[in-house]
Amino acid sequence: MIFRKGIRPDHLNLLYRQLGAMTASGMRVEEAIKTLAEEADDSPVRGLVTAMQKDVERGTSAGEALASHLVHLRGLPPTVFSKDTNTLSRFFGDIAEFSEKRQALRRFMALSFVYPALVAVVLLFVVTMLMVIVVPMLASMFSDMGQALPLPTRMVIAMSGLFWGGGALLIPVGVVALILILLYKKIWLYTAADKIPLLRTVNRKIAGAELFRNLALMTKLDVPSEQVLSAAAAFVTNDYYAMRLKDIAPKCRTIADLVTRLRQAGLAPALVSHAVRAGERSGTLSEALHESARFVEHDAEKTYNRFVVLLYPLTIILLGAVVGFIVIAMYMPIFMVGAVAG
Repeated sequence: MIFRKGIRPDHLNLLYRQLGAMTASGMRVEEAIKTLAEEADDSPVRGLVTAMQKDVERGTSAGEALASHLVHLRGLPPTVFSKDTNTLSRFFGDIAEFSEKRQALRRFMALSFVYPALVAVVLLFVVTMLMVIVVPMLASMFSDMGQALPLPTRMVIAMSGLFWGGGALLIPVGVVALILILLYKKIWLYTAADKIPLLRTVNRKIAGAELFRNLALMTKLDVPSEQVLSAAAAFVTNDYYAMRLKDIAPKCRTIADLVTRLRQAGLAPALVSHAVRAGERSGTLSEALHESARFVEHDAEKTYNRFVVLLYPLTIILLGAVVGFIVIAMYMPIFMVGAVAG
């Protein structure tokens, strides 16, 4: 996909809906692109469609222009877009529906992290203030006591020294590094998430639903299995899952074989494997894949809800534990002095 500033998922969903409406009226894809380039009201969409129109004018097929600019169409063979207009209309409608569902799930996941993120910010602020202001003041008082300090107190004072020695700079550096990873090396993040049991389960189910829904669209358009399998890794946005697909897909002859191997690798539920094999035997493979995607997507939401239910109290416990440890550690020498004086 060509990255363009200002292009949001909502813009793409609108574009798919517009392409679906135009092809439903009997308009060819080339004509639909030209019309949208001339009449699109939304400037980001107009810029995107204009780029596709320029590709078509240079001799690129409409299918290649769409697949090169739209992330949801990558991996699709250009011959798909030579289908009859009714088929293409349903296809664009399915793409829009799929994109909207995925965006809704991602929005829900992002919003559920707002509270833990706020707690994390508060925790960092409180710990920084304690380490930079409170702990050094108390440490100077304890140095005049002439007594050995408890181990927790020495640990906190040592950490405070790290903050004063530039350790606090590690926080913004870490934030910048995380942003760079999110932008350029997402596979590191996906690989790390795959090491955490609950996140691994959620991410694999979401990526699986994405794959199965795209496979359903491809088989519905009668795309040959060889082309579907060769493009399988392009159907998912999870880079780790895509990397595993690149290893598995070349060893498969049919879509059912692919799903079976994914199940053996722990990347797909056993129920989906059985459903896809049954669908392939009965000639309803597209329907089986579509229902499998719905099932896995729903299951991913349930699993993620359980994760969020655990995450909220854990963030509060972490906040209390860290701040409580620092406060108790710094009060221990005061308690010792009181005990000696008593």
